[in-house]
Amino acid sequence: MPQRPLSLKRERAQISNRSRISNLIAEVLVDNEVFHLNQTFSYGIPDSMIDDVRIGSKVKVPFRSSEKLGIVKSISRREDSVKQISKVVNSWAFSEPALRLAEELAHRYGSNQWEILSAIPSRSDHAWPQTSFGSNTTINRRYIPIRQDSPEQLLSHLKSVKGSSLVLFPTEREARYFFERAVAIGDKRCIRYFGMNSAKITKEQEDAMRSGESCTVVACRIGVLLQISNLAEIVIVDEQSEDFWEQRRPYWNVRDVALVRSRLERINLTFLCSAPSLELTRLIDIGFLAVERKLPKFARRNIFHFEEAGYVETIRRGLQSGSVLVSVAEKSYTGSFLCAKCRNSPNCSCGALLRSRSRNLFECKLCGFSSSGWTCNECGSSNILFLRKGAERIYEELGKVFPQTSILISTADKPIQEIQPGSIVIAT
Repeated sequence: MPQRPLSLKRERAQISNRSRISNLIAEVLVDNEVFHLNQTFSYGIPDSMIDDVRIGSKVKVPFRSSEKLGIVKSISRREDSVKQISKVVNSWAFSEPALRLAEELAHRYGSNQWEILSAIPSRSDHAWPQTSFGSNTTINRRYIPIRQDSPEQLLSHLKSVKGSSLVLFPTEREARYFFERAVAIGDKRCIRYFGMNSAKITKEQEDAMRSGESCTVVACRIGVLLQISNLAEIVIVDEQSEDFWEQRRPYWNVRDVALVRSRLERINLTFLCSAPSLELTRLIDIGFLAVERKLPKFARRNIFHFEEAGYVETIRRGLQSGSVLVSVAEKSYTGSFLCAKCRNSPNCSCGALLRSRSRNLFECKLCGFSSSGWTCNECGSSNILFLRKGAERIYEELGKVFPQTSILISTADKPIQEIQPGSIVIAT
């Protein structure tokens, strides 16, 4: 077989991704998916990106055999030969105070910085004022031993704040209620609302937080991490609520994050609640928090405890002063019941206990059996002895005693926001 002549094959030499031209080196925190690898890596800044890369920028960098997201932690001048930043994703993603906060929270909760930064809502690619953080010359931290349930009273306090305010509520229902009342009142301050899932900020919301004008931001748990221009005070309502604990790693708490942020950014801090947690009580005892003992008029309430003789007279006496709140443990008709004759437990044919949804409706939560009547399997009696009354059972009893009074049931599924004077509210 004749041999074919050799032919030259054109190949393009690989261009090394090394920067020897620019002497600007960025220390980048890389999302390397390795939990304990919490250090920065050095990358060169190409000449074409010098105006776009700054501290807090979100960039893409080559890492091993792929590209990874990273956050620029610092920029220095060196003559090292290092790989270059390949792309700028967001020039203004994080402020320098946000980077310091992430670093301290990572140390406090045994986490890494990238995990904390991923929870902080990043800003859009637009410049923010660089002198808008740490404006307070003195830091005021205080505790007001009341529940601030009056939007008018709280807004009146926020008007005196020289700068923007962040108001945090335990649940989205409470936050939205305050926000809607504030908008209805027509307060001149800019009001913005952030729900439970505030990982992304809309342009309208960010414009309000970026502007030099004072604004009030109403939010839930995630709001304590928001980057707000000219932030002067954080107000936390009911800090002892379990809803202020993050349920995902690293399980941070709003109170602790606010205390750290108040120190780092020189932000005033106010706690509003009727029963502080043990952690907050300790801060009060050591004098770290100032306490305002003066209670406004709207916070004074008459509290009547149930007497052993019965609660009907207690409720009747309370209605003479205004509305009455009846607190119960069960929202259903009854928690449990027995046979009134032989005291036998009401068992279903599958062996599970029956529950009563109403006076004449019984069901099994295990197999789904339901019946409009009940008969004891032991003695055949149909008389029932209720052991623990629920909200619906109390509602039925009070409706017979107070036929001319408005009686309402407030639960987590159907909360009641406003009531008429002289009403009875049954709540869990």
